[in-house]
Amino acid sequence: MLLSLLILSTPAHAAGDMSLFPDPALVVLQTIPFLVAMAALHAIIFKPMIGYLQDRDAATAGARKEAAELQQQADVAQSEYDAKKADARKQVVELRAKARAEEKAKREQRLAVVRGECEAELAAARERIDGERELAAKELDRVAEALAGQISAKVLGRELGGAA
Repeated sequence: MLLSLLILSTPAHAAGDMSLFPDPALVVLQTIPFLVAMAALHAIIFKPMIGYLQDRDAATAGARKEAAELQQQADVAQSEYDAKKADARKQVVELRAKARAEEKAKREQRLAVVRGECEAELAAARERIDGERELAAKELDRVAEALAGQISAKVLGRELGGAA
């Protein structure tokens, strides 16, 4: 409102004269309220807003830096974890292989003992069978002689003496 009063009270407006160059006094009078308004806006709005934006930018940059550091620490921890996991898996594979080898050796040892026992029983059974076969052969020979003597006696009709 004050500005409009200043504009209307100027000699150029009152005379209705339109000139290309403004009145220097009018320019100064109009510049002063603008500068006062700008100073007030700077103090009231711009300075706190710039401070807030700078603080927010600093906090964001700090948070990003902290997040980057935490991500780097997490990556290091993940790589250590992966390395430990790989070592653990390698140890598990080695332990399983060792356990399998030990079990295989024990099984082979038990099989050798059982085979030895089976071979011993088989050898004893063969000896028993051979002995029984010899006895059966002797018995068959004796029975065959007796039958031959009986058959001869029946065919000849008389008993044979001691010679067959």
